[in-house]
Amino acid sequence: GPGEAGVDIEKMVRKVLRREQFPAADRKYIAGTVYGIVSHWQRLHVERQLLGDGDEPSMLLQLWEQQKHCAPSPVSIPARAYRMAFDFCVPPHLAAELVKDWGMRAESIAAACLGRSQLTLRANPLKTTREELVAQLRGAGVPVKASEVSPWAVTIAGDLRAFVPQGICHLPGYTEGHFEVQDGGSQQIVLAVRAQPGHHVLDFCCGTGGKMLALAGCVGAGRVDAWDIDAGKRKHAAGKRRELAGAAGVAKVLDDKPDGELYDRVLVDAPCSSAGVLRRHPSQRWTLQPSARWAKVQLEVLQEAAAFVKP
Repeated sequence: GPGEAGVDIEKMVRKVLRREQFPAADRKYIAGTVYGIVSHWQRLHVERQLLGDGDEPSMLLQLWEQQKHCAPSPVSIPARAYRMAFDFCVPPHLAAELVKDWGMRAESIAAACLGRSQLTLRANPLKTTREELVAQLRGAGVPVKASEVSPWAVTIAGDLRAFVPQGICHLPGYTEGHFEVQDGGSQQIVLAVRAQPGHHVLDFCCGTGGKMLALAGCVGAGRVDAWDIDAGKRKHAAGKRRELAGAAGVAKVLDDKPDGELYDRVLVDAPCSSAGVLRRHPSQRWTLQPSARWAKVQLEVLQEAAAFVKP
């Protein structure tokens, strides 16, 4: 099942599609079918069990095709307490948290998590402008538009592989560092920091460096220091992307945790449940842990990072 430990279904699909020379239409169908079945796993698996024995892969595929075309479910779930978890294929604990935190909006949020995510780029102001990037991509036949989520955001309409079958790295401007793939939510987090030219900024939980690079485009002649407790992520953040983005002279990944230095701005993207990326990583919905377990860790990280902020 998609919740098995160590199974990264999204990575497996990408690997197979890169290896096999499928036509673009087949690649789209395969990826969409796998992501759809994984996203709706809870509902499809229950339906398969209630309908009786049979070849699981073929029955799951048949049930998914029915679901895709809005056919009614062939089984009945009488217990209303589990209706939201069943209908929107979320773990019961997550359904309960959504209802508690969002009330009447809970079902619409859960439904949105079943959709495919929109591909969003961040124009790199160290290399180009958003207007120039939009013109560059449109000139290559890629349908893009500026997004309202940030001053740098550019969205691609539809499936990228329909226009560039080889994938994102074959878009014009990629090898020149003109853009990064970055969700609109992550771009808004960078905006909220309000980093200004000349500022000295710390990205305290930098991960693989996406927000670090975005901050580098904000500080001009300033500096961005980045650190993460995960050495593997620090190594990734310190890799070739910084040079490609023109940020090697601005953004620095620290080998050790900062000690005593103070910063104009400190960004903390604290460890969390990752519930916000279910559309891009549908298999994660089956490995999510209740969010309450993260609260203590988040508070500790926030208190530690606060000590680095200038008075």
